[in-house]
Amino acid sequence: MQSGFVRFIRRGAVALAVLVSLSSAAQAACSRAALPAAAAQPVRVNAPDQALFNAAVLAEVNYQRCLKGLRSVRGDASLMRAAYMHSNWMASAGKLEHRSNVRGMRSLADRLNAADVSYRTAAENIGMVHRFRIDEGQRFFVRNTSACHFVNASGNRIAPYSYGTLAQRVVVLWMESPGHRRNILDRNMNKMGAALGFDNDAQYCGQFYMTQNFAG
Repeated sequence: MQSGFVRFIRRGAVALAVLVSLSSAAQAACSRAALPAAAAQPVRVNAPDQALFNAAVLAEVNYQRCLKGLRSVRGDASLMRAAYMHSNWMASAGKLEHRSNVRGMRSLADRLNAADVSYRTAAENIGMVHRFRIDEGQRFFVRNTSACHFVNASGNRIAPYSYGTLAQRVVVLWMESPGHRRNILDRNMNKMGAALGFDNDAQYCGQFYMTQNFAG
């Protein structure tokens, strides 16, 4: 996966966050929010269910925050709308960038203002993952490109991402990057919105472009 992150402060100051790991017992109390059964279905590449993807990402983010003793963030429709606009632009442009060439939507601040987001501080994570689960550190082989038939080293067919597995994958990758991780674990953030776009022309049957916006 390729990814990027951006942070800015509009008003006020961001306090330094000191993260303290919880005891094993406290960590055991952390769990992911239950998702609808539809989250186990492959992500629709035409008109994906943005609300379902957002719920899946939110569950992963709040699980990671719980492990660090941080309060949960809530889902926010305005942040989700801003994320949707940028993910669609990245997918149509085939670019993973924070700054777009769309007038009035070029920066994170522009997009948040256009979506009527109220905030003092905000941050954005972006990422790109293939439609099929070929980028999870395993070797894969192409059997039939037109049929999207990929197999692993054992010869087992590689499935496309579901809403749940895509959310898990991208949050894990963001957590492995210091900048993205900082945004996810920022104690000043209290709301989040995530959305995805799809590039059907990308190699190996397409790629998802994802945007995650935080505000506090």
